[in-house]
Amino acid sequence: MTEEKSEIDILKKLKINNIAQKNRKKYYKFAIYGKTGTGKTTFATRDNNAFVIDINEDGTTVVDEGSDVAIENYQHFVYVINYLPKILEQMRSNGQQIDVVVIETIQKLRDMTLNDVMKNKVKKPTFNDWGEVAERIVSMYRLIAKMQEEYKFHFVITGHEGINKDKDDEGSTINPTITIEAQEQIKKAITSQSDVLARAMIEEFEENGVREARYVLNAEPSDRFETKIRHSPSITITNKKFVNPCISQVVQAIRNGN
Repeated sequence: MTEEKSEIDILKKLKINNIAQKNRKKYYKFAIYGKTGTGKTTFATRDNNAFVIDINEDGTTVVDEGSDVAIENYQHFVYVINYLPKILEQMRSNGQQIDVVVIETIQKLRDMTLNDVMKNKVKKPTFNDWGEVAERIVSMYRLIAKMQEEYKFHFVITGHEGINKDKDDEGSTINPTITIEAQEQIKKAITSQSDVLARAMIEEFEENGVREARYVLNAEPSDRFETKIRHSPSITITNKKFVNPCISQVVQAIRNGN
C-alpha cells in the first residue's frame, strides 16, 4: 500500500498525466479565421458564456450574455491578461457562467503591440521591432494556454484570412493556402498549438425555391484552406463542417465524435 501511494505521489510530483483522464476534462484552443461578417465572433459567443477581449473596438454586440472589455491600449491589455484568473473568478462569483475567453482579433493585437513597441521612436519599424511584436504576442498566447486547465476555459483567437506565403529558394510562393493572416512567427505559434483551426464562412443554399444563407465553420481537410481538429484516434468525426456553429458543438464532436 505504501509502495502504491509512493508511485502515485511521484507521478503527481513529476506532473505525469493519465492521458484518458486529461482528455476528458481538456479545454481547447481555437484559431478561427474568415472574411469580415462571416460569424467568427458569433461562433465564439453563441453559447452565451464568453469573455470577449475586444481590441480597439467598443465591445461585441452579437450576444445577449457573457462579458466583454474594450481594450484601450497595450498596457490595458497586459493588465487584463495578468489579472485574467481573478477576472474569471469574480465573474463566476457574480453568477456568470464564463467558459470561453476570446481575443478579437490577432491583427488588431499585432497593430496595438507594434504601436507600443514603436512608442517614442521616430523611424519605421525594423526587423528587430517586428521580432519584439511577435515575441510579446507568442508569449501572451502561451501564458493564456497555461491558465486554461486550472481556470477551466476554452481559448479562442479570431482573425482575418490571408494567403500562406511559404517561399522556395528562388523566392516564389509554394503550396499557397488560405489561413489566418498574421506575422509568420505568430501564425506558426497559433496554427501549430491550436486544437481547432477552422474557417468561418457564409454558405448559400436554396430551400423550397427560396435562397437562404447560413453560418458555417469549416474544418474539412482541404488543399486550399489550412484546417485541423485534434482528437483522439478512438473518436470519429465524420462531418467537420459545422452549421450555425458554437463552441460546445465542436467540443462535443472532439470528445464523442459525430
